[in-house]
Amino acid sequence: EAVFLSGLDDARPADERHQIVDTFYQRYEDRVASDPSGHAMDYVHCYLAVKKTADQP
Repeated sequence: EAVFLSGLDDARPADERHQIVDTFYQRYEDRVASDPSGHAMDYVHCYLAVKKTADQP
């Protein structure tokens, strides 16, 4: 997903950026699977609020 990848700092290794995006989509997929009733359309509007936090060790 180029949009989300481009929003991540290039200082992160490419594999880390891809893992972040993959995790995001997997969490969303799991959420839809747990309650598909709110996700019946062929497309979804996603409103995403992002907050930068301190780096984790």
